[in-house]
Amino acid sequence: MNIITFIFIVISIILFAYIIYLHSNKRGKNYQDDKQNNNSDLRKLLTYLYEVGDKLNLLSNQLSQDIAHESELAEELSAGGQELAASSQEQSSSLQYIADQVLKTVTELNQVTSEIEDVLQRSQTGLDNLDQVDKSMAELSETMEQGEMEFAQLTERLEAFNDQMAEIEETLSEVDQVSSQTTLLSLNASIEAARAGQEGKGFGVVADEIRTLSEKTEDLSENIKEITSASRNELAKITKLINDFLKRFKQLTAKSENVEEKSGEVREIMVEAVNLFQKSSQRLNNQSENYQEISEYVKDVSKTGDDMATNIEAMSENTLTLANKIEGLKEPSADLASTADELYTRVQSENDLEEIETNQQLITKVEGEIKDLASNEKIKNMNLNYTEKALQNLVDKYSEIEIAALFNRSGKTAMDLVSNKVKTEDTEGLNKKHRSYFQKPAEGKELVISSPYFSSATQLPCVTISASLEKEGEFNGIILADLQV
Repeated sequence: MNIITFIFIVISIILFAYIIYLHSNKRGKNYQDDKQNNNSDLRKLLTYLYEVGDKLNLLSNQLSQDIAHESELAEELSAGGQELAASSQEQSSSLQYIADQVLKTVTELNQVTSEIEDVLQRSQTGLDNLDQVDKSMAELSETMEQGEMEFAQLTERLEAFNDQMAEIEETLSEVDQVSSQTTLLSLNASIEAARAGQEGKGFGVVADEIRTLSEKTEDLSENIKEITSASRNELAKITKLINDFLKRFKQLTAKSENVEEKSGEVREIMVEAVNLFQKSSQRLNNQSENYQEISEYVKDVSKTGDDMATNIEAMSENTLTLANKIEGLKEPSADLASTADELYTRVQSENDLEEIETNQQLITKVEGEIKDLASNEKIKNMNLNYTEKALQNLVDKYSEIEIAALFNRSGKTAMDLVSNKVKTEDTEGLNKKHRSYFQKPAEGKELVISSPYFSSATQLPCVTISASLEKEGEFNGIILADLQV
């Protein structure tokens, strides 16, 4: 912006130096011829500068609109990033809860394994003591009663462990819901990032990573469910085996009175019990190792989610910083438009227009014509057929009129009539909403006569006479005529 302003200042200085040079040569031998040629060149230069100012105004308006759009887009991306970060943190919390539950389950498994090993040791002791069964009958009876109690406690612990497995499955269902929501949010974020274009490219990568994390979480949840289901099946088998053994144990107690006759059966049952406890202990150890691995994996995934949430928050902060920087461009954009207007105003105030003498009588007549047309109801209602005839009559009546036109409330040309001397309108199709002859009527001034200027089509001095059109008390457009003076 500063470079453009500097260029305008340099052009202004050159223009002023050129004007001073013209005045300093008024006493020359060929002053009249030089003055005529110089004035022609000056008019062309002024016209060019006016067009540059007009185009810079348009550029400034477009730049302001682009800045507003980019700022709004940056705010939307920031909001989406914060929402994704919150979702990622929620998912990490759920995974951490699962890890805690799995660790708790591992602890319970270790306790059950320890108790089974203790019972196994007692059963082995009972098996060794069968050789001395006659001498240790009382001790065996007491051991068997204690074994029954421990089996009952073991059964209760297995049932409690089974309940904990059910709680883990419920928690996994909640994790599935959170993962599905996270997947949906990441998909929405990818769409918003795609809409953002280059600015949202990095954000789209983060959204893809979030979706990948969510998919991994779903896979992990399914694996845990499979392991949990298999563990519950194993526990059911172990419980059934223990219950069966407990029944046999009770039968053994009932038959302990006839130990001598049933000693072979007792030994067989004890051997079976030892084998059963060894298998159960091995299975529980395997389950404990599996759950320990699951816990470590869940912790890693949770840590990844926390890191991702931190990255998303950092990206949100960067997006907000970008929005603030874009917002800071608005003031230089406004300075650009102001500089263009100031340049043209300065050129107009400093130029040499000694040959321009306004024909007040002609202006007054055309002023009355424009005012009458502005009060016509058909023209107020934008009746283009009627307006075309009216403007054609106006152009035919006054040969000094270059262009007569009708503009709608948005500043777009609705109808224009160009005289034969002009042929075409060089700015046809441009929005005139920023021009003073449109703004002042739009602000409530009924009739406006511009300052003299050089026509870009004929290089002759002109004024623009414009009047506002009101429909039901509201501004509906303007009607104008460019008049050579």
